[in-house]
Amino acid sequence: FFIYYQTNKNLYAELENRMEKLTESKKELKTTFNGVSYYLAELDLDGVVLDINRYFFETVHRNVTNRNIYEILDLDEENSAKLRKMIENAAHGEPSENEEIMRKQDIFEVDVFPIEGARGVVEKLLFMARDITGEVMAERQMIQDNKMIAVGQLAAGVAHEIRNPLGIIRNYCYVLKNMDVDMDIRDKAIGHIEAAVDRSGAIINNLLNFSRVSSGQEEMIDVEEHIRSLASLNDNILKKKIKLEITCAERIETFIRVEALDMILINLIQNATDAMKENGKLSIKVVKYKQEFEIDVQDTGTGIEEDILQDIFNPFFTTKEEHKGNGLGLYIVYNETGKLDGKI
Repeated sequence: FFIYYQTNKNLYAELENRMEKLTESKKELKTTFNGVSYYLAELDLDGVVLDINRYFFETVHRNVTNRNIYEILDLDEENSAKLRKMIENAAHGEPSENEEIMRKQDIFEVDVFPIEGARGVVEKLLFMARDITGEVMAERQMIQDNKMIAVGQLAAGVAHEIRNPLGIIRNYCYVLKNMDVDMDIRDKAIGHIEAAVDRSGAIINNLLNFSRVSSGQEEMIDVEEHIRSLASLNDNILKKKIKLEITCAERIETFIRVEALDMILINLIQNATDAMKENGKLSIKVVKYKQEFEIDVQDTGTGIEEDILQDIFNPFFTTKEEHKGNGLGLYIVYNETGKLDGKI
């Protein structure tokens, strides 16, 4: 009886010790749960909130337990579908990549993690969100600033390009006003004037389309046609120094974020023209591979030195003289390519 009593006493002491440690561990987890500057919520497998941390509570200012996470966040249909897919994947134990979720004017980076029970079965989910609105806005502003720098560099060329059709218009208007001409000559003059107006309008439209603030929306484009339109903004520079060759073996139409593609191409073209002297050649070749396509940009410039190749995509890294480059061009190209699920 004494041995039995002593054994039970030791077991109770060990159990009590372990319960104390478990309580301490729970308190530490709760402190961590409430201490981080993330929106944390414990969900059941259907997305119903079981618990939220203090940071989340201070944002919503109400008890949200036993309510669905979609209802609490008040998401639109598209973003609800994104989050629902993440919750479904996590409930099945499948890893899911983080997603950007829009909530009204705010942007959140969201992760959903499965929480397994003692038997290795997913019993609950952890919802984690971080407000990245400021970061996204800062990045968009940086891209827009870089775009405006590119617009400034293109402005002189565009002004020159517009002068040519304006000169044609002026000359033919003089002919029509001051000379007796037959119908054929008059029609020909009017045709030249209309073509010059269309040319000027196209140049201005290309510049306005390029300089507008990104909407982030995808559009259907003809890739070759779009590259030619964008390259026309550099016509003045290219005519002075460089022969431009654009080739596309077949017609490629795709849904794509046009602003991202514009930033990629305009920076690569600008870098190519800066790297070449007189009589250089810039080749842009488009090749299709099943569901993907490749844009190959080549120039006859000086090339990139081997020892700086690892640095060319770093922000603010530049080999250009002061005031001729801000070191953001290839950094933005790298990021925008990644956002299009591409690589450079």
